[in-house]
Amino acid sequence: MTYRVAAINFDHFHAGDLLRMAAESEQVEIVGVWDEKPERVQVVLDTLQLSRSLFYDRVERLLDQPRFDLIIACPAAAEHAAWT
Repeated sequence: MTYRVAAINFDHFHAGDLLRMAAESEQVEIVGVWDEKPERVQVVLDTLQLSRSLFYDRVERLLDQPRFDLIIACPAAAEHAAWT
């Protein structure tokens, strides 16, 4: 089985590590990423050699997609409840 994974909020540095681990798995397809600061996402995508076309300009557009099974979320600690 292949899991379709999206990632939102790159407030914590480990968001990139989690996305890397997901991307390295043969059971995962990365289907979208979002952060309020696009430059944080672009650095991670470039480092992992993932397509910049995975970036969504609005989180609502990503969340409205039936394309994902799981979300990696790394918001600021004070925002965990709101994003959950």
